[in-house]
Amino acid sequence: MDVGSLLKDADKAADRNDMAGAIESWRRAIEIADGSVSEEVYRSYAKALRETRDLEEAKVAISQGLDRYPNDLGLLVEQGHLLDRIKDWPAAAEVWARVIAAHGIASPPTALVRYAHALRMIADLDSAEKVILEATKRRGKSRAVWYEAAEIATARGASEDAADRWRQYFDVFPKGTPTKGAYARRATSATARGAWKYALDLWRRYFNAIPSEPEIAPPARAYKQRAMAELAANRHVGAAATIAEGKRHYPDDIDLLNADEALLVVRRRPARKREPSRLELPDGIGVKRVCECFWDIEKKYDLVDWQVNGVYAWPLMRMHIYYDLAQRLSLYDAPHPAHVKFTKERAIDGRTGSAIKSVLDYCRGGEVPSGKLPGSRPSNVVPAAVRLPERSEVPLCDSDLRHAVLTTPRKVGGNELYTEALRVELGDRAMLLDRPLGHALMAGALSFDELASQFQLHFRKARDGLIRADDRILCADVAEHFLCQLGCSIGDLATRCQHSVTKFNSVRAGFRALFELNPVETFFLTNAYTSTIRAALAGAQDCGIKTVELQHGFISRFHLGYSWPERNEVPYTPDELWCFGDYWEEVTPLPANVKARTIGAPYVKRLGGEARVQRQPNLVVFTSQGVIGHSLLKIAIETARRRPDKEIVFRLHPNEVLDDYAERVMEQDAVPDNFSLSHRDPNIFKLLAKASIQVGAFSTTLLEGMVLGVRAVVVDLPGAEYMLPVIERGDALFVADTNELVERLDDAPLAEDPEYYYAAPASPLLT
Repeated sequence: MDVGSLLKDADKAADRNDMAGAIESWRRAIEIADGSVSEEVYRSYAKALRETRDLEEAKVAISQGLDRYPNDLGLLVEQGHLLDRIKDWPAAAEVWARVIAAHGIASPPTALVRYAHALRMIADLDSAEKVILEATKRRGKSRAVWYEAAEIATARGASEDAADRWRQYFDVFPKGTPTKGAYARRATSATARGAWKYALDLWRRYFNAIPSEPEIAPPARAYKQRAMAELAANRHVGAAATIAEGKRHYPDDIDLLNADEALLVVRRRPARKREPSRLELPDGIGVKRVCECFWDIEKKYDLVDWQVNGVYAWPLMRMHIYYDLAQRLSLYDAPHPAHVKFTKERAIDGRTGSAIKSVLDYCRGGEVPSGKLPGSRPSNVVPAAVRLPERSEVPLCDSDLRHAVLTTPRKVGGNELYTEALRVELGDRAMLLDRPLGHALMAGALSFDELASQFQLHFRKARDGLIRADDRILCADVAEHFLCQLGCSIGDLATRCQHSVTKFNSVRAGFRALFELNPVETFFLTNAYTSTIRAALAGAQDCGIKTVELQHGFISRFHLGYSWPERNEVPYTPDELWCFGDYWEEVTPLPANVKARTIGAPYVKRLGGEARVQRQPNLVVFTSQGVIGHSLLKIAIETARRRPDKEIVFRLHPNEVLDDYAERVMEQDAVPDNFSLSHRDPNIFKLLAKASIQVGAFSTTLLEGMVLGVRAVVVDLPGAEYMLPVIERGDALFVADTNELVERLDDAPLAEDPEYYYAAPASPLLT
């Protein structure tokens, strides 16, 4: 029988639901044609195999189809469904990312939901939330979209959001849900709301609806959430029995193992009074008080030396907790609230994709191509996901690259300023890692964010997220101490710790492999206090590589990314910190294991000098900073009203959103003509070069302006404590409120010695 006849027979068999006959006809047709059949045949064949649960054969069929039609979206979708079925979530996430990248803005909601689901299953909950919100916008009344949105909120521990989403789900889809499924979803919703008695009753009904055969068991999360409800209802024996039964079916499930540890905490730690839903916050809390609270708690509990699964957890969480607290205490708004749009953000450029594949091959013990960073081969194909075994001992590969440089996301005219002089000096001797954040990837660079994201997928180990009872007790004690000192909760510290350690270990392992594959002498980086960059730094230090941070922003005694009073050593900090001027080291208690060096900042005078404009004596620039930007905006508008003799320009931080501020300006009454917004163009240095006075709370831009001859005023807003040493030197005027600002604006002083803050540039940088 020829191929055409076999394909017709397959179609007829499929129409009468004879899937076995259809599969056999498709198989014979592919064999006779030696694989030369259409992509549609491969799709139908693979789908039929998957639906009849012949998963291994389905995997082979999809592989054959993709070998012949590597860009066929239908086959990719089928591969995604198969990986979902076999629960290979890292691989599924990659495939769905490819489907979405290929479709772009027209991505079907089903692909978005499946992608969000896979991200949730690998605990990348922030990314899952972004994806599902995009799916909600496109197809808000889809059952699958609403269900996944509720599941993600539940997994994130966002109780109020989860409750709202489950409520919306049942409002939109009140009928047609299977009985046990309805119980499970309602029980999940009740658990998320903290309605423990109701949740426990629903979980019991759900478990009773499951057949009693030994080989049939509810999912692991059902055991975990039932145990949570039993614990909250003080039914410790029932919780222990539920966890034990769940572990019998799922002995390695990390959630059940963590639930077991949480039960130990309940039994060992005395019951505490539950936190009230609203607390009266003590008066007089500012940035200084919050920082002092951190230092006291760190000393009392020895947090800097605290290890969880071999990881020093506190440095990873410190800044996140600080910003969360500052927002809960209404000191700060969200830092740099840039809107991240869901586009083709998961598409991997060819060079980065090749680098990831090289790392994965290296860790599998396979052949390593050329031993150097892969060249810019024209490929946008994401490497296939693999389950990585323990890394083989493979000889290190030779490389001509002697240094690696990680840039900041902030660009001026497409150029990253803070590492510019270093990159020019290094030339082609450096591996460049870029963080574009809306800009094009720098020429020849690897995408740092994509590397970190892929390393999380491939190197993640569930066991890293196991938080033992002793560590949970410490987390509870620390959280209680913050509550007593500041009247504000820091949330579930144990869960935060679990996510931080899991993410850190996976990213660290990936960058360790990258640097083993491409050995360098020095890793230069910026913004080293963020948890992801700390992981990359730790991976480099594991390889014996010297790490150097280049200052990119304001540091002070009250910046908890850098300030570690009375600490000789802090894990995951750079070996050296290269500063703009002597001032920064003198006012910041760096850990003793970080050596400071002054290198200057050549870009400030150069970019300011390029303006070649005459200074305008009436021009006043307000410099925004994301966390206090909205408060400063109100002061700027009122100053413009009351000082019509001045031209007031409110300059946004590069990561802020112009439309957000434009809307807030429109909400104000009678905005005067002498007020305007400025964002990115012209660059800040050209603007400052013609300004006479600059106003802000805390920002490196305030001090950059001093170097350019601008007089500075500091307004008493949260974070102004950063500027205290500058104010005490008489280099900036401090005002308590808008009234004092309006009256004393012209009293702003000139800095006596601007080079104390921004020294003459060092050259060469490498000695």
